[in-house]
Amino acid sequence: MDTTPSDDLLAALAAAHGLDACRVLGHDAIEGPLMVFLKPIVRGVMRIVGTTPHALYEHLDRIITLSAKPYSATYERLGDKSGRVTLLPGRPITEPGWHLWRGILGVAFDLCRVEGVVDLPIPSPDKTSFSVLVRWH
Repeated sequence: MDTTPSDDLLAALAAAHGLDACRVLGHDAIEGPLMVFLKPIVRGVMRIVGTTPHALYEHLDRIITLSAKPYSATYERLGDKSGRVTLLPGRPITEPGWHLWRGILGVAFDLCRVEGVVDLPIPSPDKTSFSVLVRWH
């Protein structure tokens, strides 16, 4: 599998501090400097479609295409407060990268002011996509 410098950095972070450190990095990167760019987009989406995690995840593909090309995403509502996000990064992604995205996806709970969990990623057999279950209360 070809890797990029960011894959190598995430692998080093995971080796030194565990995969959860990659999740924390994803969350903190979005909550910090990237939120300055994303907040107006996300707030605009929330004004139109609602302020629930379902509303954000259902429009995740639009948000991602503005900030993380060539990534794309799909969302399947599974219950009143749960769903499945499938991310398609456009190339194989390493396990630390999956966990980085767990942190990024968890920011939706902060924006919607709910407690929630992004479960462990389930990669496709060829590792070109992965799914996570999201749930909140």
